[in-house]
Amino acid sequence: MNTIGIIGGTGPSATAQFYLDLQRHFTGTKSRPNILINSIAVPHVLEHGILLNGASVDPYKDILVNAAINLEKSGATFLVLPCNTLSYFIDDIKRAVNIPVLNIINLAIKALAHSQITKVGLLATSQTLNYGLYTKAARSYDIELILPNSSHQHYLDKLILSQVSYAPTLTTTHTPELLIEITKDLAQHGAQNIVLGCTDLPRPANLPLIDPLLLLTQESIKLLSKQSLRI
Repeated sequence: MNTIGIIGGTGPSATAQFYLDLQRHFTGTKSRPNILINSIAVPHVLEHGILLNGASVDPYKDILVNAAINLEKSGATFLVLPCNTLSYFIDDIKRAVNIPVLNIINLAIKALAHSQITKVGLLATSQTLNYGLYTKAARSYDIELILPNSSHQHYLDKLILSQVSYAPTLTTTHTPELLIEITKDLAQHGAQNIVLGCTDLPRPANLPLIDPLLLLTQESIKLLSKQSLRI
């Protein structure tokens, strides 16, 4: 069985949810999966500056790359980064190691293309939008992104900061009313589905959506179950 290396801590709830979802899948099987986690220490002031003030994510680069290198040295046979915004550095991480690195954004866009969805609403951090992380991937599949208006986006950034800061559960039976309002507004502007483009957003109940964190889990399970991997 392969060993997954998780670059975690950039959203504690997402890291914990991802870990638990992997473990639940292997319940009742012959063995638990091999999992390594490097939960990086992230200064709160850095998170706050990025999410609410549009600060650069550049300080994360060396932290993420070093985490990836350490996970490979510790025996990981492939890596994941359960964070959309910091996938900005996914190519830097790939260049630093000699093992496969899954891309959460590419997985989401491919799922949309497979479902023949051409217009999708995107719930994400302002930095994910500003860096065009989903825009670049969606363009190659002729998928149009529908984005929240400025007031809705400001609310999303505040909600995400709260989620990251206090690490509540992601699975909820209660969806914030304003989050429902945002998704309805995106649908009115033509969105056929919603991408939960931040792994620390609560998973809205009873709403049609593509959950990249769930897709990352499913792809990781496939790799964990293989006997060997090729880059």
